Amino acid sequence: MTTKTNATNPRTAPRCLADLKSAGIDIALLLQQMERQQQREHRLIRRLDRYHLQQQ
Repeated sequence: MTTKTNATNPRTAPRCLADLKSAGIDIALLLQQMERQQQREHRLIRRLDRYHLQQQ
């Protein structure tokens, strides 16, 4: 028998988010940090692309 996690069950998802929040995990903050990381990676990729173009 398989059990579904709280996050995949729409009825328990809000409770799951509340559990995370009470455990000190802020989803909005995590998303913001992930977005910043992605922006840093994109800047790095653009910088590497420019560098490679200069080397040709």
